[in-house]
Amino acid sequence: YLFKIAGRDYFDIEGVPTTYIDLKGSLSYKIINSTENSTTFEITLTVKNDGNIDSGEFNTTIYANNEPIKTERLSLTAGESKVIKVNYTTNSTDNIEIKAVIDENNEVNEMDEDNNIIIEIIRFPDVGIEWAYIPTAVKINETKDLRFDLRKEGYGAVEANLTVKLDNKTIHNEIIKFNDWYYDWKYREIPITFNESGIHNITITITPIGTKDKNPSDNTKTLTTSVKEAKADIEEVNGLPY
Repeated sequence: YLFKIAGRDYFDIEGVPTTYIDLKGSLSYKIINSTENSTTFEITLTVKNDGNIDSGEFNTTIYANNEPIKTERLSLTAGESKVIKVNYTTNSTDNIEIKAVIDENNEVNEMDEDNNIIIEIIRFPDVGIEWAYIPTAVKINETKDLRFDLRKEGYGAVEANLTVKLDNKTIHNEIIKFNDWYYDWKYREIPITFNESGIHNITITITPIGTKDKNPSDNTKTLTTSVKEAKADIEEVNGLPY
């Protein structure tokens, strides 16, 4: 076994060699293209030799849902890192398991053989508008609160762009930050002043940032309200000649 004391190098006990190789890695992903029918991710694997001697050659493979999508032959000096990138396109919003297997054929004798498999899950969130309310009739120049709940379903923190429009004019824009709990809700009250009479539409839109929505059908909600001129109701006027 190897031991380390703060500020000192590794040393051996009873003649155990102090030279070693330890291959490890980290996985990340981001969306680089998204259309109505498909999403393309750039998957990045960083492989590092955390040991103090050269690794020699070994194979590393990246999988998506257990299907190999890229294999590279690597060789790392002590402390060296190398990056492997690959694009992956899906037309589904189901969860995707991405996995990297470092030294897939066990060609390298490592100090730690248990850290060579890295797994990440790509989860598409479901972000939507749970409910929304504003009075259906108001007086001109009156201010009323638009009230609504936003919902996120699915593990992982998500940022989303919230836009509120009165007819075709944007009156509110905000970045909503959902927590990584499976369910998260955000309540909003937005005051709206109605300066023109007639029928008006209030449209709320919530769109995830950097990912695709699993169920975009509830990303937009439109409410309609009628704005009327304020008029005095005169039932009787006394003292006027007929």
